Parts: sequence; C-alpha cells; structure tokens
Amino acid sequence: MSLCLRRWLSASALLIFGPSAFADDPTNASSNQSLTASPVSSASSRGPVTDLQPGSTVSSNTAAPPQFSFFPSDKSTGRVALVSDQFPSQDNVTIGAGTSCSTPDANCCPPPWVHRSGVFGEVLLWRARNTDTAYAAPVNGTVPAGSVGTLHSEFDFGYRIGLTKAFDSCHSIVATYTGFISENDDQVSGTALSKLLIHPGAFNAASDALTASGNTALDFHVFDLDYRFLLRGGDCSAINMLIGARYAHMEQEIGAIYQPVGIVDAVSSDIDFDGAGLRLGLDAEHHVGHGLYGYGKANASFLAGEFDASYLNTRDGAYVSSSDFNAARLVTILDLEVGAGWQATENCRLSAGYSVSGWFNSVTTADWIDGVRDDNNHFADMSQAITFDGFNARAEMRF
Repeated sequence: MSLCLRRWLSASALLIFGPSAFADDPTNASSNQSLTASPVSSASSRGPVTDLQPGSTVSSNTAAPPQFSFFPSDKSTGRVALVSDQFPSQDNVTIGAGTSCSTPDANCCPPPWVHRSGVFGEVLLWRARNTDTAYAAPVNGTVPAGSVGTLHSEFDFGYRIGLTKAFDSCHSIVATYTGFISENDDQVSGTALSKLLIHPGAFNAASDALTASGNTALDFHVFDLDYRFLLRGGDCSAINMLIGARYAHMEQEIGAIYQPVGIVDAVSSDIDFDGAGLRLGLDAEHHVGHGLYGYGKANASFLAGEFDASYLNTRDGAYVSSSDFNAARLVTILDLEVGAGWQATENCRLSAGYSVSGWFNSVTTADWIDGVRDDNNHFADMSQAITFDGFNARAEMRF
C-alpha cells in the first residue's frame, strides 16, 4: 500500500512542479531526461522558416505551421499562408539552380510562393476591338452601292515594363507601366461617296465625294502600383492577391478627308480619358516539373475620370461646324491572362500567354460622332466597351 501511495504522490508532484522536482532523485533521472528532451526536440523541429537562399535546404518535417499576415514581419520571413497544410511533402527540398520541383530528391529553384525582387519586360501583340468607324459609303442616288470604307484597328505592338521589391518571402510591391499604340489608315474611291462623318444638316454634306481617305489612332498609357501578398503556397503552386492603384490615359483620334471636284472637306475628332482608382486582383501559378509552369491572372480596376471629346468639320480649311463634350465616368477595367512559362535558372523566367482587357462604360469615336450627327443628340446613351486582346511574351530577372 505504501509503495502505491509513494508512486501516486511522486506522479502528482511531477505534474504540479515539473521535472525539476525530482532532479535529485536517481530513480527518476531517466524519466526526467525523456520528459525534458521531448519539448526541446519538438520546439526545434517546429522552428520558423527563415529566408530561403540558394543552396539552402528546407526540411518539410521541421517547418512551423504558417500564419497568414497581410503585412510583412521582421520576426519571420518564412512562408505565410491562410491555411496550415502547405508545406513540402518531400523531405529536404534544396533551393538551388535545378530545374524541377516535382521529385523529392531533385534540386529545384525557390518554390513559387517565394517573393523575389527583380525587373521584368513584356512585348505585347494586341488588337483593339469595338473601335471601328465607318467614314464613307458608295451610293447610287440614295441607296448603298458598294463596300463601306471603315477605319479599324489591326494587331499592333505594345510593351510593359516593371520592377518588384520583395519585403520578405511572402510580401512585395510591384510598379508597372504599360503602353500601347495602334495606328491605321484606309481610302476608297468611286463615282459617288457619301460622307458618313459630316452632319447631314451641314451645307457641305449634300455633295458626294469622288475619293475619301481616313486615319485613326488609339493609344493608352497605364501606371500600376500594387501591394502583393501570398494567400496560399505549396511545393509547386502559389496563389497571391494584390491591392493597389491604377492611373490610365487613353486617346482616340480620327481624321477623314473627302474630295469632291476641286473641294476638300475634312473632319477630325479627338477623345481623351484620364482616370485613377482602386485595383484588385489574383494571380496563380503551378509548376509541373523541369522548370515548366502554367499561370493565370485576373484583375479589376475601378477608375474615376473624365472623357473630353471634340469634333471639327471644315471645307478648304474654313470652319463649318464643331462640337465639344465632357463626361465624368466610372470606368471599369477587367484584365484576364493565362499562359505558360519556363524557369530557366534560379534568377531567370520566360513566359508567354494570351490576355484580354475590357474598358467598360467608355465613349468610342463611332458613338461620339453618331451623337454629333444625330439631331436628337443622344449623348447620354454613349456607353460602350473598348476591348483589347492578344499575345504577350515576358522575360523576368530576379535577384
């Protein structure tokens, strides 16, 4: 009975006072060692993940569960995520100059969730749509008699450049500039051409032209500043969110010349938009091995700005008619991109994709001139979507 009571009292004291209560008892030395060794081992096995450097090794079994953080932390530069099941399934993933993350023993580049500082550049091959404007039509008396002369956009080159500053492995800031310019021209001839850009009530609208020519230009310049942070990351995949600001300038120009016998009628129009606002987005990528990966991006921008439109009609350089229009609009820009890339080295990435961009609640040239020519002045109905789509190729250097 006394032996059982002694054991019960010893266990109670151990629970209350800790292993040190029996440190001097040689009968409990081995028990103390086993009890004290376990917490130390557990603590070391679940220490925080520090910055990943080339050549360093991260053991999937020694990483602490991540905690999501919107802001970068000075105490921990390891991976941060919304969930806690995002650590490598393989043991000892080496961060080096390899090419694959798909096998447990392969050397690989830093996991895709790691944010890195760097610079990037893109070449864009895009086409603007919903920007066509008809400027002349062959007629026979009062009925159409041929193909309509139309000014429309073709595929043209643009570019995008930017830089990234990483605060830690999971938070960074990205500054980007995107520029695109599209210019096209067209001409038609016939025995009688109707002047589609001149107000029907103008005195120079009644006479038909023998030749007509036109040119159009559309360009935009976009500046983005984004704060980007990790939502979810794993061995070969990552999902990031961005919150930022965007400023955009778009200009649409058109000019047309009609030449009846010995006379030159001209029309010109210009529409400018300037706006700024909030930008939100998500991007994701998944690596499949050998440095290859697929990616997707989706962004939405809400820009508060103004459209300024002008119209001028002249004959032989003399004033005939004009109009000006100003409208405050909230323009929504939706961007979507999907593609594939190759992690050539630890610091070099190449990718190519297809992208679509829509500028909603915009004023187009065709809508604006129709409003000028319409006696009912339907300016309040001018709300169209200008879209861009095409291909892009990107090169990125990371530090």
